[in-house]
Amino acid sequence: MAVARGGVFLGRDVKKGRVLYLALEEQPEMLVAQFRKIGLTDDDNVLIHVGTVFHAERFKQLENFIKETEPTLVVIDTMALFSQFADMNNYTEVNMALTNYRTIARNTGTHIVLIHHQNKGENR
Repeated sequence: MAVARGGVFLGRDVKKGRVLYLALEEQPEMLVAQFRKIGLTDDDNVLIHVGTVFHAERFKQLENFIKETEPTLVVIDTMALFSQFADMNNYTEVNMALTNYRTIARNTGTHIVLIHHQNKGENR
């Protein structure tokens, strides 16, 4: 919300701009309710995608969409679902995915935030 409206986040000024939010495991109604609860409105400059993204060229599609819509910030919730890891503990596999995100960020000048959920089971 701080980016969409311009303002301060964690004590720092942020650049105002469009936000792209990819909610890959949320239900649209739940996400809208959560955003409304924090004060987000239809007038805020936030583009939202709800649902899965399963496409072999998903990184290229993401880069192209960023170039078309020019968001200042992209939030991907969750990194694991978008990246489609076979093994989240495989350093090489994770590093390759992170390289894709870094390349997109550098090519577009867009900040990308990746959400990751830790294991909630007994194996902490």
